[in-house]
Amino acid sequence: MESTEAGADVMVRGLRYDDKWRRVGGTSEAPVWQIEERIHLPLWQYLTVTTAPGLPAKK
Repeated sequence: MESTEAGADVMVRGLRYDDKWRRVGGTSEAPVWQIEERIHLPLWQYLTVTTAPGLPAKK
């Protein structure tokens, strides 16, 4: 992942996933599941400006 300079625009999105699962093996005590289908549902988004990462100042 490339770093982004402070002050660059970035899009922030909130998503919900609607998954359909399929059992692919395992035992009744420890089944193994796999996502068979995934739908991405966007809930909200906004454009903002990045800031440099940092820790809060000590008091």
